[in-house]
Amino acid sequence: WSFSNILTDKKSKFQGFSVKLKDENEITHLLSDLKNENPKIAQSTHPTMFAWRTGKFDEASNKFRDIRQGYFDCGESGSGYKISKVVENCKIYNVLCVVTRWYGGIPLGPARFRDIASVALESVEQGNF
Repeated sequence: WSFSNILTDKKSKFQGFSVKLKDENEITHLLSDLKNENPKIAQSTHPTMFAWRTGKFDEASNKFRDIRQGYFDCGESGSGYKISKVVENCKIYNVLCVVTRWYGGIPLGPARFRDIASVALESVEQGNF
């Protein structure tokens, strides 16, 4: 796992995590491992907002094919989509990107999406995806 620093915004905390992914069948296992390795994640308000993307590189065309992707909001409506846009904009494949939020009691409104995207991007950059 590669991970971002913890970002704090009005008492809410956000952290991003990214890991190599072969196919979507690994997601449940990887999320379980992440929570087991860091019990504080399991105690968060939104432990596993995530997006994933896989593809097979075709050397003949120099492009990825059989692209599959998806996301999950984990109770933070729109968050999975924002994470998926980070993954797409970085043009990366075979990755699972997870963001955890510990709600601090002060609503952030749309600013929360900036925070989610920021830690997601930092985690994929840390993993050199």
